[in-house]
Amino acid sequence: MNFYHQLSAPSPVSEGLSPARVSRCTLQGRTVYLKTIPKLFAPTTYSVRREGAVMAWLQGKLRVPQVIECGETGDSEYLIMTELTGQHIDCLMDSPEDYVTQLARAIRAVQAVDIRSCPFVSNLDTRLRELSYLLENGLADTDPAHWQQSTAFSSPQALYRWLVENRPAEDPVFSHGDISANFFIENGEPCFYDLARMGVADRWADIALALRDIREVCPALEPLFFEKLGIAPDPQKIDYYILLDELF
Repeated sequence: MNFYHQLSAPSPVSEGLSPARVSRCTLQGRTVYLKTIPKLFAPTTYSVRREGAVMAWLQGKLRVPQVIECGETGDSEYLIMTELTGQHIDCLMDSPEDYVTQLARAIRAVQAVDIRSCPFVSNLDTRLRELSYLLENGLADTDPAHWQQSTAFSSPQALYRWLVENRPAEDPVFSHGDISANFFIENGEPCFYDLARMGVADRWADIALALRDIREVCPALEPLFFEKLGIAPDPQKIDYYILLDELF
């Protein structure tokens, strides 16, 4: 059955710089979410068809939405999914210790997924290859105004060359890819969304981006974050993955 044409009352909810568009809709009397993206992004981890496949694979492994329908229409891919409930992680920013604790708990939950049978790869080979594609097609975020103030590169091409020439060794785990603001908490458990970049990647890919947010919200609690993760900081990898994210 084609549910795409049965959707009604769309209300855009997209935030941030992602090229995907998300709307809250009604389908047969219940709230669902529609996510679309131009087909130009199909070869990348922005693809919502990829996200739908990841979402289906994760059923029973992590708390994620369910796929209602995934397909193409016109020049776009689309994904229709069920609604998540709970308290959004951003609601805890006024309680910094709880915020840091829940970020660490979410990362541990994702990294606990068994990767031995995982068909999805988001490692540096994948990410650098797609970054080359995005740059060649004018789809990367090349506006330095969106970069961290500490990012000292003269151009996107210079940053890309540095990323290629300085890639670190990888410690593969299951990774969200953009975990910091993309989960709810229900009954003490994280419930994840925005799954397109999920797959096998380096352990530090998620840690670095979560740490970037902690440094903006509550930098004094950086030691608590690593205490909750049970590991020591790796400054080289933290810097690398923050820089990698600048062009996405």
